[in-house]
Amino acid sequence: MNIKYFLLFWVPLISLQSSFGQRKCDSTAFYSGVDFQDGQKFDKAIQEYTKQLKACPEFREAYINRAVCYFNLGSISKGNEDFRTAVQHSNDKPYTISSVAGFYFSAKQYDTAFIIYKSILSLDSNYSDAYFKMGRCKWLKRIQELQVSHNDDDYAKDPVFISYLKTEILNYYNKAIFIDSVKNYKRYKARPELEAAKDLNTHYDYYYYRGVVKQNFNDYTGALQDYETSLMIHSTINVRYYAALIARKVGENKKACEYIQQWAHTMSLSRDEEFNPIQKEEIANKFCKELGINPK
Repeated sequence: MNIKYFLLFWVPLISLQSSFGQRKCDSTAFYSGVDFQDGQKFDKAIQEYTKQLKACPEFREAYINRAVCYFNLGSISKGNEDFRTAVQHSNDKPYTISSVAGFYFSAKQYDTAFIIYKSILSLDSNYSDAYFKMGRCKWLKRIQELQVSHNDDDYAKDPVFISYLKTEILNYYNKAIFIDSVKNYKRYKARPELEAAKDLNTHYDYYYYRGVVKQNFNDYTGALQDYETSLMIHSTINVRYYAALIARKVGENKKACEYIQQWAHTMSLSRDEEFNPIQKEEIANKFCKELGINPK
């Protein structure tokens, strides 16, 4: 399995949180390794990262990126060893362990990722992102199993979700949201919408993904509340669309029309946008008219 795309995940570690080793070292070899890795020249990238680590043995990002290269070349034991060494040299072990878990999460190895995220809690029981990602691992793992078994995406009929898994997942999300709320909710609620829109370092996705679970199990009122909280923390285009759909389901037609119009008149630079501006406006206007509301 080629996992070149994980480089997109690892490279930002440099800008997000510099390691002790990096601050004291010339990073030329590291960035040379990044260039080779981006070009799928994993052997050459490993040589550069190894050169960097000889000069800077505590450069944890070099260990992490070299581990990804080893995995691409099928050297699993060497990759795991580099992950362990990165954690040993880290001055923020929960953060580094979370980064390692993110590798397995991106590779859809959800059971392994879950175990690693859970291990963070022995170091920091208030690490909200560990709880959140544990919930994501459980959700995505079960969806993966359902798609393999019978391609049924009606999760509300799945006996595993119904019997215990939905509750377990929501418990993880609830724990993450509680921890984050204690620290940040007053700030989230008090700040202007423009400030929230610019702030990418929030946990709006905690509420969004909890809303997704609630929506799939027909708790539309709870889903709408979570989508709206997600929008309050950091507004995103897709959440406005989903909020419109759920508001319509609970009979809040005016709110539904407002959300769909906001979705229609906000464009993303991402290639993920499915519709052009004219198409979005047509969809939104039709949506509102079907609700008996004449869009302005």
